[in-house]
Amino acid sequence: MIEHTLLSAGISKIAGVDEAGRGPCAGPLDAKKVAALGISALVVSNHGGRQLDRSPVPLEILGEIVKAVGNKVEVYLDGGVLSGQDVYAAIALGAKAVMIGRSYLYGIMAGGELGVNLS
Repeated sequence: MIEHTLLSAGISKIAGVDEAGRGPCAGPLDAKKVAALGISALVVSNHGGRQLDRSPVPLEILGEIVKAVGNKVEVYLDGGVLSGQDVYAAIALGAKAVMIGRSYLYGIMAGGELGVNLS
């Protein structure tokens, strides 16, 4: 896998950002750099693939990112979660939690409140 480094040019700009901060992180190398800044959590996401063409699927790079940051940073997965199997896979790869908004949206579109309860 080619390692992208979106942060390498501007990493000094995010020094001191707390867990509410946001910024692009393109892979394990970037994750390791921001972990060294003392962040407490990291969300692995590709914004549903809408922002960057050909961006990696979060689940495919999750294990590498978890390994890169070790147990110093909590890692969460967002994006590309289509089923409970994706949730189990993310947890098995080291995610602390998984964001599952898409299934609720499908449920509400298909059946309103009942659809959400069934999703």
